Amino acid sequence: MDVEAQRREKALALSERLREEENTQANDTLDREREARRAALDKRRLERERELARKLQEVAAAAEKGRAEEQAEEAAGAQTQALIDQYRARISAKVRQRVVLPPDLHGNPEAVYEVTLLPGGEVVDVRLRKSSGMSTLDASVQRAILAAQPLPVPDDPEVFDLNFRKFLLNFRPKQ
Repeated sequence: MDVEAQRREKALALSERLREEENTQANDTLDREREARRAALDKRRLERERELARKLQEVAAAAEKGRAEEQAEEAAGAQTQALIDQYRARISAKVRQRVVLPPDLHGNPEAVYEVTLLPGGEVVDVRLRKSSGMSTLDASVQRAILAAQPLPVPDDPEVFDLNFRKFLLNFRPKQ
């Protein structure tokens, strides 16, 4: 029985070693699979982070483009407003040169006229919107507007149509 017991022990030891080897191989396989899954997850996470960074850059670029366009529009708007102001001042100056002030003028009354123009600066219509309170001054300004034709107007048809086709002209003698 001694030999039989030794054989059993050897068989048990061999079977134990085989189980350990199988477990080691299985564990190694599991470890490799876990490592492969972890690497795949890391790769996907890195791809998502790169995609997110790319999208953030696109959003930032679009926002910057929008800011640049907005600034360009503001600059163009300021430039257009400066042009409008320049032509209004030129029209006022040309009319002012032709106004004959009444001798009984007191203070600095204001008269407001609605002026309708053609693109060449020719006056189509002049209407008194607000009287200065002095009919002689009102009539003198209206005659001066008609005598000053053609009035200076911008060449840009859009600026003309929006701002000079029909506009209000304020007149104060001491301005």
